[in-house]
Amino acid sequence: WATAEITPESFVLEPSEKETVSIYINVDENAVTGKHIFTASFSYDTEVKEYSLTANVKEPEIGFVKPDIKTTLMVVAIVLAVIIIVLLVVLLAQKPKKEEYY
Repeated sequence: WATAEITPESFVLEPSEKETVSIYINVDENAVTGKHIFTASFSYDTEVKEYSLTANVKEPEIGFVKPDIKTTLMVVAIVLAVIIIVLLVVLLAQKPKKEEYY
């Protein structure tokens, strides 16, 4: 249902030291929604510690992606620039030509 990556994969600790280990889960596209239990094992020499962890796979969200503000402002600026250019072209094309009589 998923693949996992652990960072860092190995490390050395002195007595009383701590280390943060990150587990990254990459859920397959066809994974079944719901809770999935997996086990993380840590070993030292012959001692093994196992921890049961639960990942909750949610239904994928369908719909529009929420754009960020920078992208939205850029699109609005481009649309406004195009509208201004079109209006200028229309106004200049409709400007009556002056006829001069001698």
